[in-house]
Amino acid sequence: MSEDAQKRPWDNANGVQILLQAQESGMLEPLMAQLRKDYDRAGVLFPFQGKDVLELGVDDLFAGLKEHMYRLLMEYFDQYLNLMYAVDIPERDFSTLQLTDAVDAAGQLTVMVITREWHKLQLRQRFGGADKS
Repeated sequence: MSEDAQKRPWDNANGVQILLQAQESGMLEPLMAQLRKDYDRAGVLFPFQGKDVLELGVDDLFAGLKEHMYRLLMEYFDQYLNLMYAVDIPERDFSTLQLTDAVDAAGQLTVMVITREWHKLQLRQRFGGADKS
């Protein structure tokens, strides 16, 4: 991770980079399955219902997730809170957000969610844990 990316860990480019890394390592499908599972646990409709997310490019995938996050923030705040809980975003991460407007917040929160889901998959892969979260 570049020094600039370390200063701004929730930059949109980092989210796209994680999706690209997942795609290149053959882990995009499990990443999307984990994300879909947490959306379901939160009672939030997954933004790509009826679509094969693997056919989308990582930029389009990120843009769709970000747009959905924006909608949750602006119109369905209770669902947004449920999603953050289901994904298990650490509270300390929220204090690192650099809020300027709702669109930026949606982008940063999308990166936060993708990062957390990617971390869950890596831990599960490393330690061979059961599919519990």
